[in-house]
Amino acid sequence: MNQDILMFVRRRLSFAADIRYAQFAALAPSVHPSAVPATNGAGFSVQAVPHSVDYPDMPSGFERTSLLVLNNLQTVTADADYGTLHYGEFLDPLWKTYRFVAYTFDAQVPFTGGAARMGAASVASMVPMPADPGPIVPVLSPPTQPRIEGRDAFADQDGVGLQPTITWAPPMIGHATSYQASVATQTQPVIAGETRFLSAMIYSGRAFKLPPGFLKQGSRYTATISARSGPWDAFDHPPFREGTPFHTADCLTGVFTP
Repeated sequence: MNQDILMFVRRRLSFAADIRYAQFAALAPSVHPSAVPATNGAGFSVQAVPHSVDYPDMPSGFERTSLLVLNNLQTVTADADYGTLHYGEFLDPLWKTYRFVAYTFDAQVPFTGGAARMGAASVASMVPMPADPGPIVPVLSPPTQPRIEGRDAFADQDGVGLQPTITWAPPMIGHATSYQASVATQTQPVIAGETRFLSAMIYSGRAFKLPPGFLKQGSRYTATISARSGPWDAFDHPPFREGTPFHTADCLTGVFTP
């Protein structure tokens, strides 16, 4: 037996979508010297979650759905004003909405010897609806001047030691409330039981010293340093809790070896 499912729109909502893509694209040098705007890597959506978009009650990413999505299928570097976009709010009143915007970059990080790794980084924002009707612009930019043991971390660096310290300077746009430093092993093959990735949250200062036992002689590594900004993003906030507004921006290092 066939059954028809009827979906009723409770309200017809709208928001202004004037995106200054050029300002996002201009952040490429802060991501990495080789970074370029990604193909199919820019867009926005109106997301809905049950109960709340406020900290600390915002549900996890597994409990979200989209009411409106706009993805570009080509690289965009010029500003675009899509005018006023409309969407239907068909979920019950317990669902709350927020706007998500992301602009993604690709970076060609060369390995010593000529091979290359394609890295990805993004600048993203979540703000509650109704959002500011003004133009959509970057709220936070990537960390600047990444260093490893005092050397330029955008460039390949050999002989940094088994416990190097990674440092960086503040973003040029916005104020970071925390940073996330993530280090990944780039050497193949993958060995069973090997720890190939670690990540740390930094709420005080702009430095991270790698713990003993992670880096190994003969292996190659890269790092992603992410600036994060949110009024609730404090050292003592409970784990796995988040809310809006919240903004992130990544920079990528070159390859380094012990």
